[in-house]
Amino acid sequence: MRLGDSLWAGSSSDWLDTKPGEYLQVDWRTGAIKGRVRFDRPIFGLAYGAGSLWFVVGRMPATLVRVDPVTRRPLGTPVVISEDRAIGLAFGEGAVWATSLESGRLIRFDPTTGLIDTVRVGENPVGVVVAGGRVWVANRADGTVSRLDPTTMREVGGRIGAGRLPTWIAAAAGSIWVSNQADGTVTRIDSETGATLGVADPDRPNPERRAGGPTCSALPTMDRCGSRASRSKPSHASTRVARTFVRCRDPPPRIPASPHGKARRRAP
Repeated sequence: MRLGDSLWAGSSSDWLDTKPGEYLQVDWRTGAIKGRVRFDRPIFGLAYGAGSLWFVVGRMPATLVRVDPVTRRPLGTPVVISEDRAIGLAFGEGAVWATSLESGRLIRFDPTTGLIDTVRVGENPVGVVVAGGRVWVANRADGTVSRLDPTTMREVGGRIGAGRLPTWIAAAAGSIWVSNQADGTVTRIDSETGATLGVADPDRPNPERRAGGPTCSALPTMDRCGSRASRSKPSHASTRVARTFVRCRDPPPRIPASPHGKARRRAP
């Protein structure tokens, strides 16, 4: 992540999530290392907002840590945002957003009030980005993308179909870009309309679809993806058709899911 004249780059955790985390602050022009931020647990995400760096650290529980980008020192008290893994992290619309993988929930932390809100999205949410006045979430296991109103935390429109195992998500050039790990494709979504762009990928079922759960694929025939989320009670909604392109190979291993989680609380 570039911030001013610095580039922040970190190391990935190991498969067991036991490796201590570290981020380097590198001079953008010279490549010289200006400093380090170290944690005794793995780092799963980094975002910038409200004049601070935000790190999500560790798992079971996942902790949100605020750091001064100048001094590289922690600010305030770390906040537990999930009892599971929180992997995706973003800042926008005045809040920190994180995804709780096992519980299938999107987390909103208000740095002003300290309130934590959560809402159910799709199965195994990973990537999250804020763009076009919406919060966008890549639901890895059910092959969809959720878009939510940042104020009400309710989904806007139906879930948007993507490729197999949509995992990471970014915003650029008026579009939302989703990387689909299992089929090596990228899904492009218009951030204003939610319409998908590109060439449709051939039909291949999602390998992480639960038995008896929502049916998702990358073809126009998909019809039962996901639910319309609210703070208290999800309901079913229609799904858009995704168009994907840029094929690679080598699918990653499966990540299991077990949905549960709290609805709202205040950080201590």
